[in-house]
Amino acid sequence: LYHALELLESQGVHTLRCFLGRVAESQKRSHKGIFSEFTSKGVYEALSSGSLEDHPKIPALQRIVFDQLSAEPSSKVIVFTQYRDTSSYIVSKLSEKGVAAARFVGQADKEKDSGLSQEQQAEILDNFRSGDLRVLVATSIGEEGLDIPSVELVVFYEPVPSEIRYIQRKGRTGRKKFGKAIILAAESTIDISYLNASRRMAERMKSIMKRLNTELQPIIRPVAELEKNPIQPEVIAEAEKYK
Repeated sequence: LYHALELLESQGVHTLRCFLGRVAESQKRSHKGIFSEFTSKGVYEALSSGSLEDHPKIPALQRIVFDQLSAEPSSKVIVFTQYRDTSSYIVSKLSEKGVAAARFVGQADKEKDSGLSQEQQAEILDNFRSGDLRVLVATSIGEEGLDIPSVELVVFYEPVPSEIRYIQRKGRTGRKKFGKAIILAAESTIDISYLNASRRMAERMKSIMKRLNTELQPIIRPVAELEKNPIQPEVIAEAEKYK
């Protein structure tokens, strides 16, 4: 129930509906009881009706991406989200606005959600590098360990309660030139707690590193001078023949 509330607050109707759909198929007695309660109160019917508004983050994200691509048509954007269901929905909502976007998830299959093969991942990244794709909607798989080019804008669909992941996500932009990161957080929800926690832990990390740099003495590693071994003139002359 707590997770369902968190999904509604931070992700929106679509992701909550997907989650409850999986709960409905569970064989656990507790899950059946929870789903029965949602059904009897009309909650699941309302979620499935399509009449409920999108989470405010969706129009905000559409506007942010549209503004970025309007100002710099050649720019690249990465949108990070924790949930695969949300990533699929974001891609569909950006596509509605004519934005070339694709989701980027891991290789493992999760609860009827097929992962991407290594070849599919490589193809998506190639399209992103070439500019055929302007927006990559990635789960945590895009935070580290992949050859993703530097981008002009990174958007957090939700804050993450981890200073490491906070820094890794932000680190996808501003590599070769200035970039920016935008974090979407819904007021009076768990988003704000996660946002404050990640910022607080990141500042604590910076403080520790600053103190260590002050306390530790510089480490001098003497290296023997490399032996000079220039290319001989006759070798250069021979190479000139093959210009």
